[in-house]
Amino acid sequence: APAYDIFNGDGRLALAPDRFRLHALDVQRAADRIAELSGIGDRDEVALAAILHDIGRPVLARLHPGYAERFDRRSATPDERIAAERRELGIDHALVGGVLTRRWGVHARVAEAIERHHTHQAEGVAAVLRFADMVAAHLEDCPVSTQDLVESAQHCGLDEHAVRLILYELPQAKATRRRATGPCPLSSRELDVLRRLAEGKVYKQIAAELDLSASTVRSHLHNVYGKLGALDRAQAVLMATEQGWI
Repeated sequence: APAYDIFNGDGRLALAPDRFRLHALDVQRAADRIAELSGIGDRDEVALAAILHDIGRPVLARLHPGYAERFDRRSATPDERIAAERRELGIDHALVGGVLTRRWGVHARVAEAIERHHTHQAEGVAAVLRFADMVAAHLEDCPVSTQDLVESAQHCGLDEHAVRLILYELPQAKATRRRATGPCPLSSRELDVLRRLAEGKVYKQIAAELDLSASTVRSHLHNVYGKLGALDRAQAVLMATEQGWI
């Protein structure tokens, strides 16, 4: 795909390059948090789908003069804009994005999520993208209804409390979780113990929460230190966090 300078506009794109980029990043951050809370999707697939979710827009902008002004994000809600595209152009940017990413050889699950992310009954990663797109629109001060936000969250298995949490957290630029950089050598139980250790809990608290004895917790942590080559709990937590395992 062509690259565009952030500060210098390019008539071939017909959209403001940096505004387009920043919206994609807003959606990616929101989608990552939504996927974390809902347990939906592979993190790398969600991240890629989020970055590419609007890739059909520059295609339509090149094909239809005036597209950027007619379907500007600040002029209508996401659902209103997609309906106007279908009505006026006979196609929409989500469908174009699905076709384009398939031609690029992007995984079928990602392409399908992009294609369906404006569908009311979207499921899986497509539902995550739909909710994330609305969250980004809200944060960018674009029109979006509270009812649409809550309904899209429900398709991700999340309630109104989760919507409030996400809308509150994201403007504060909370760091997103790191994706794992390699296979984790720790067992699921060892990770459970290490996560609680990272939260500042002592052996007795961890043992009570996991229904284990304190000596078993110590044994698990001894194994963790050995597998990671860590000298103490602080180093073990740091190493596991840097690798994206906890």
